[in-house]
Amino acid sequence: MKTLGIFEVKNKLSEVCEDVSAGGEALVVTRHGKPIVRIVPYLEPEPEQSVWGSVAECQAKYGPLTDELNLPAREVSANRGDPLA
Repeated sequence: MKTLGIFEVKNKLSEVCEDVSAGGEALVVTRHGKPIVRIVPYLEPEPEQSVWGSVAECQAKYGPLTDELNLPAREVSANRGDPLA
């Protein structure tokens, strides 16, 4: 991993950012020879999948959902009301 002193990074920030972005390699910034921060290339986050995408994948892999779900009755404590009522 490449390292540069903070003074040099301050003077060449645009160039340093271009190098990190183009090269894809992180840069460690040092002060008095000790690492203080790391500059890493930005990666676009992957879009989140919806629940329905997961259901569709499961149905494609295992077949359609045919079973009905029978859930047990909810127990409600004496000091709380039923939030679904």
